[in-house]
Parts: sequence; structure tokens; C-alpha cells
Amino acid sequence: MRNTVMTLALSCLVGIGTAWAEEDTERGRILAETCVGCHGVEGYTNAYPTYKVPRIAGQHEAYLVDSLQNYRETNRQHPTMVGQSQALSEEQIRDISAYLAGVGREDKRAYPRARSIGNPDRGGQIAEDAGCQACHGTDGNSPEGMQPPSPIIAGQYADYLYQSLKQYQDGSRDSATMAPLVENLDDRELRDLAAFYASQPGPLKIMPR
Repeated sequence: MRNTVMTLALSCLVGIGTAWAEEDTERGRILAETCVGCHGVEGYTNAYPTYKVPRIAGQHEAYLVDSLQNYRETNRQHPTMVGQSQALSEEQIRDISAYLAGVGREDKRAYPRARSIGNPDRGGQIAEDAGCQACHGTDGNSPEGMQPPSPIIAGQYADYLYQSLKQYQDGSRDSATMAPLVENLDDRELRDLAAFYASQPGPLKIMPR
């Protein structure tokens, strides 16, 4: 009986390993072609409210999986993303995420125009005071393996980060972690915080066309 139980346990572990090993980045690249129209254009903006569509190439795989799952289950709202994710299977979500995570991870790049939205120096102090480094690292290059998955925000568009912070603050984007951290920040502080992380070198890039 003991041998049978051990055999079943090992079979399950092998099965789990096989499922992860089956992620196919080439299949993910093909599936992600529909994403290029928005995420593959530098500075492409969301219609309303107006903010730049985020850079997602080079993002942590686990965060991309989590985001797509939440859009598919309508736990996270955006008309286009909810619509795009509805037909995706779990396997397809993992293939797309594995492909995107592997794009451009070999180098980091800084985007210096973040000052247009706020003061990065003040934002760095706000981030330190709020303890943002616990999840996002000192510079927004969050470590892999965080639970729940924490995104890389270094080098992300400043106005996208600002919009996200506003959504956490007003409750339209749900997060038990983020909401209490930003609830007492005023608009200038949100802009400075977004400017700080946007100005940091990170691996995020637009998708290749």
C-alpha cells in the first residue's frame, strides 16, 4: 500500500513538471500576435481614460498569468482585455505569458521622460516611507516568486502607473495590499511615485512587431 501511495505521489509530481515543461513560447508568440496592435506600439494610448498602454514584454511570467486569469474571470476590468482573454485556455495563457516574459530580459533600459508627470526624487522618498520595496524592490525591479505575483514597474509608463495607483485608491482595481498603501496619498504624491518608478532602469519593453 505504501509503495502504491509513493508511486501515485511521484506520478503527480512528474505530471506537474510535464505540464509546466509543455509551455511553448513559439505557440505563445503566435497567440500574442493579436496583442501587438496595442502593446507593440511605443506610446500607444488607451482611449478613455487616456494613459499609455503598458509595456509588457519582459514582465514576470507569473504576474502575466495572474493578470490574464483575472481579466478572463472579469475580476480585473478593461473592456478590451476582458474580451481578448475570454477565449483563452489555461495552457494558452501560460504560453503567451512565457513568451512575453522572455522578450528583452537580457538588458535594462531607462526612460528619462518620466519627469513630465512628477518629481522622481520626491517619489523615491514616498516609496521608501510607504515600504514599497517589500514587494517591488528598491527600484521597481521586483523579485520573481512573490506571492501574490508582484509586477516589475521599473521603466513602466509613468501615466500608466499613475492611473493604476488612482484605481487602487478609488477601489476600481482591487488589491488588499495596494489599497491601504495609497489611500492617504494626495494626487501630487501619486504622480511623484509614478515618476520615480518610471524613471528606473528595467527590462520592460514594447512587444516586437
